[in-house]
Amino acid sequence: CACACACACACHVMSCACPRRTQLTHCSHPTPLTPGAGSAFLSAGVSPAAMPLAVGACAWTPSAALLLLLDRAPRPSAADVAARTARRPMGGEARRAFLRQWACGLAP
Repeated sequence: CACACACACACHVMSCACPRRTQLTHCSHPTPLTPGAGSAFLSAGVSPAAMPLAVGACAWTPSAALLLLLDRAPRPSAADVAARTARRPMGGEARRAFLRQWACGLAP
């Protein structure tokens, strides 16, 4: 068929309507991290039902370690605090002025 049926990357598989879709093989296209991690766990023998838990556990571990490192970061010194100004809360008019000024950059 004319589609990319020999390629199992997500961009081709999702758009492929070919009857040979079950015979897909892996391609050399770069795979995004999440589908690649899921495929790696499935290839390693993790059941499809347990795969999200396994990927989540692997993502949780470095996230927790980084949060612990962030928590142990030193607080600003007196010199750091003196070099900066304290933020004041924005009132309603200040928020409207901010939105008018930056609306094009904030719009999706």
